[in-house]
Amino acid sequence: MDIRTWKETVQVMGDYIDKDNGFNRHIEWSEEFERQSASISHKYGQQIKVEEQIVYSSKWSSRGTSKGYKMYISGVGIEWKQQGQALSKVKSVMEKITAAIDKLDNARKREENKKNALQTTVDRFKAEYPDAEVTTDYGYESSYDSRGRRSNYSNGERYNLVQIQFANSARIAYKVYPDGSLSRVSFNLPGSKDEDTFRNNLSQMNFKND
Repeated sequence: MDIRTWKETVQVMGDYIDKDNGFNRHIEWSEEFERQSASISHKYGQQIKVEEQIVYSSKWSSRGTSKGYKMYISGVGIEWKQQGQALSKVKSVMEKITAAIDKLDNARKREENKKNALQTTVDRFKAEYPDAEVTTDYGYESSYDSRGRRSNYSNGERYNLVQIQFANSARIAYKVYPDGSLSRVSFNLPGSKDEDTFRNNLSQMNFKND
């Protein structure tokens, strides 16, 4: 736990009209307070800050009303909207921290599954096609804005790719899912420098069984 103490001066300003100098502003009331806040750092990277909640009305001359000491959470896994919420119940604080930890754990498990699935796929293709060159890469899922328009930026979720270049120069690439399943994302034949050549090469291939 870390406790911080500081001085803070609160003032209420007043206005009046002086017949010689015109509009003037002066201090109606002023007082210096000693403020304190306490924060507790969680081992998973979240922080609980305890601070007095002062609520001000829409009137500029308001001195503010104390709503007592409240808890604020921040840190890893806590959404920015939640960081400004004043919480009075310990149960609510722990529920939000537990949800953040679960979210982080799920993300870590997903990344571990993605890593294992990628390695398993690479090992499988190398064993099945020993004369081929097997490489890895990555791509990004397309993201969309609130109107359903596709973003021009690669800010979607990252996924793994496995690429195979066979001895005959044909190439194929697969998207690798965390569960090990595959989805083909590209297929290139030797000499296919454009779509017309690629289609012509496909039309000349014989897939009939003897």
